[in-house]
Amino acid sequence: MLERTPYVLTLMLVRSAAVVSIVAQGTQAPSKSPFVLEPGSAGRFEIGMTADEVFTVAGRENVRAVTSHRGAESRPALEIRISGFTAAAALTVPLDRICGPLAVWGIEVHDPRFRTSNGLGVGSTLGEVRRLYRSANVVGIDTDDGAHVTISDLGLWFELNPARTFTDSARVAMVWMLPQTRAVWAHRCPDRFR
Repeated sequence: MLERTPYVLTLMLVRSAAVVSIVAQGTQAPSKSPFVLEPGSAGRFEIGMTADEVFTVAGRENVRAVTSHRGAESRPALEIRISGFTAAAALTVPLDRICGPLAVWGIEVHDPRFRTSNGLGVGSTLGEVRRLYRSANVVGIDTDDGAHVTISDLGLWFELNPARTFTDSARVAMVWMLPQTRAVWAHRCPDRFR
């Protein structure tokens, strides 16, 4: 019996460690989904990230330098490809000099996998947006910005497919994450902008 004691003790220790590991895994905070739209971020990409940080997060092979034309402005931008979305770039991030280096100024979301916590994103209907946000109104018709619905609480606007009328069945063609210049300045260079 004494000869088996080390074996039994070892077995008990291994089983205890496995139980502790399983319990600890169950209590860890879930990792952030790579496709959640929140104020200031689309998954792992955030307004204010430097261009170098975008290359690091996405992988240099998945990023292409382009020029963004939003409204009447042109600025340098990066198109980001994400595995599983082949129609075009999943995201386009216009860049601006924020406290020195080029940094993400806004985020254009083209990939329908990106969604707000309540399920809105590319492909949602105007009716779905209006059900969740009763004050949602279509603006920007016949402007350079295009027809869209702005939801200030989310820091987003939902750009609609071009149409003559905007019924509840009109679809969101792109989500634009609004620039948050003051918040980025406060975070990146608080001493320069008070």
